[in-house]
Amino acid sequence: MAATIEQVTGWDSNDLLDWIQKEWPKLLAKADDLDTFQSAEITGDEFIIADEQFFEILGFSKRLAASLALRVRSLRRDDGAAKRRCTDCSAVLWILG
Repeated sequence: MAATIEQVTGWDSNDLLDWIQKEWPKLLAKADDLDTFQSAEITGDEFIIADEQFFEILGFSKRLAASLALRVRSLRRDDGAAKRRCTDCSAVLWILG
């Protein structure tokens, strides 16, 4: 299921993890990566503003941090219309610049 930034911002860490596992089932296939993601409790709000450094700080390998950051950038790019639909997401508007 393709998601919009507006949808993702409302997700808790479990919703985000469920979506990631459905969209990219192999992304967190290693038990250590899944454990790191679950321990970090990343919410949708945090995910949409995250970059590679954010994920590295949380303990992900450089490879996985880059892959997660790529998914974030893709989500932001694919949902460029969020600027027009978003009513209360000034941080998103700032990011999308």
